[in-house]
Amino acid sequence: MTLDLSLARAITAGQGRSARQLVDWTTLLVVPVMALVAGLLDDESWRLLALFSPFASFAVWFGFAIPRGVTLLDDSLLSGKTLSGRRTVSFAGPVKVRRIFLPTPQQSMDLLVIKDACGVRLLLDKKHDAEVRAAIEQTAGQVALSQRAAERLGLASRARNGWEHALAVLGPIALCLGTVTSGFVAVFASFVIAGE
Repeated sequence: MTLDLSLARAITAGQGRSARQLVDWTTLLVVPVMALVAGLLDDESWRLLALFSPFASFAVWFGFAIPRGVTLLDDSLLSGKTLSGRRTVSFAGPVKVRRIFLPTPQQSMDLLVIKDACGVRLLLDKKHDAEVRAAIEQTAGQVALSQRAAERLGLASRARNGWEHALAVLGPIALCLGTVTSGFVAVFASFVIAGE
């Protein structure tokens, strides 16, 4: 993807950090707000929405972090336009590259999570692997590359070892259990707020 020169000058490292923080806080507040509304209105349909609000929270978090187009600038800035604005990850400093893989019956979700020292996060699908690989290979910065992300990018020699295989199995299970539990906690909280 090519950018015009004026837009390339406007892209800086750390761009999108405040938008990422706003999205993170919004997704954290969805469940308690839905529980509060369901409790105050004392309505069963709102309690059903509160039960499924954790899933909506994750959908918002993922939806606002996945860019529509990604561009590699100066071999160290990876920039993408998300629903919450432009986010730019700098490979000049420490960067973490992880992989999220959730198998589903129809289509598996396979994303790379890239987070830089400024706290900017991008979630990228497979069509942007070339840009990520180029940024990792041409950077002088410190890149913490997980084993599963390295396998996907074909950079197995740069991967770190650790707890990743256990987390690859236990992570999605813990995520699902936590999501379901928080939904039930939201419904219980709505009953408590309603005084029932």
